[in-house]
Amino acid sequence: MARLAVWAWMLVLVGLSVPAIASAGAVDLRISYGDGAGHRKAGHLICDSRGPRATGYLRSRDPAKLCRAAYRLKRFLAAPPPENRMCTQIYGGPDRARVRGNVADARVDRIFTRTNGCEVADWGHAQALLPRPA
Repeated sequence: MARLAVWAWMLVLVGLSVPAIASAGAVDLRISYGDGAGHRKAGHLICDSRGPRATGYLRSRDPAKLCRAAYRLKRFLAAPPPENRMCTQIYGGPDRARVRGNVADARVDRIFTRTNGCEVADWGHAQALLPRPA
């Protein structure tokens, strides 16, 4: 009877750890966008053990490519823009996007605008996940 209890306990522990292992490298990103004129878009990207899935404005794109882009951009998305960078004063438009969620173990909460040359470049760097500017 004690052996049966030990085996049952081990199965419970293994069962509880499988979802954690499967989702350890998961992507779950919610992206919201506004063009400054009241038009809004939203998208949701999920990459986990059930496969890549995309909704909203991302639905028309290849979810597998989006997942690869999210993994490639992991550090960029998770880090705030450098505070002391020198930026050209080139206005790219009123567009604004926010990316929130996680890429693997990295928490993401990054806002993208196009208010100067640095922000326009950042938008271009993350373009695979963001909508095309208006």
